[in-house]
Amino acid sequence: MIRIAPVALAAALSLSSSALAQPQNCGSDKDCAGNAVCERGLCVEPGGAAAPPAAPPLVAAPPPAAAPPVSEAPMAEPPMMGRKVAIKVHPLVPIAFLLVAGSLSVIAGVPVVLVAVPIEVEVALSPNFSIDGTLTPLYASVGTNSGFGAVLSAGARYYFFGIAPDGAFVGGVVSAGLFSAVLGSGISAPGAGFDAQIQLGYQWVLPIGFTVGVVGTWSPVALATSLGTTQVQSGLGFQLPLGVAF
Repeated sequence: MIRIAPVALAAALSLSSSALAQPQNCGSDKDCAGNAVCERGLCVEPGGAAAPPAAPPLVAAPPPAAAPPVSEAPMAEPPMMGRKVAIKVHPLVPIAFLLVAGSLSVIAGVPVVLVAVPIEVEVALSPNFSIDGTLTPLYASVGTNSGFGAVLSAGARYYFFGIAPDGAFVGGVVSAGLFSAVLGSGISAPGAGFDAQIQLGYQWVLPIGFTVGVVGTWSPVALATSLGTTQVQSGLGFQLPLGVAF
């Protein structure tokens, strides 16, 4: 027993040294010690499995690209007005005066001329509000009697859609006029008039700047005085203004 133990220890140490000194890589079985065989470049014992290949070194993934900054959408602003000034004429007025003059000529048997040409200017002060003014020159001739005059009107309108002077509106107008007639005998006959109207209508402003409107009017009171006579009238009316806006 005393002799066997040192021999066994020496044999164990020899085997351990052989195992430790065994190469890790091989090209053939000759490069492997003992019964080890070369498989896949590694020395392994017969029937043993080769150690799995070493895992590739971990490579840190690049940091994600920074997202582009998100710009906040600008706050919506109220619609801006386009064309703010409109210059218009009222063609129905001279047409109506022409028809009345023709009728009076037939009735009176003398030449009758009646001329009136309203010229209106409207200015939008805000998307919903505008002011307007109208000048109407007058001329009348009946036989040997003739006269000149003018009517000046001023008003304001509220536009419901907020794009004045385009769209539906409601408004009011006051008018004042003066007229001076010269009779055939040379006598001057001055006259005056006053009118107040409530208006409801719609005005279109086309892309090219052309404007057309449809306006209904109601006059609760209209006064006219001439040669000491005063007339009071009221009633409904209709207007069709045409013009341009810029």
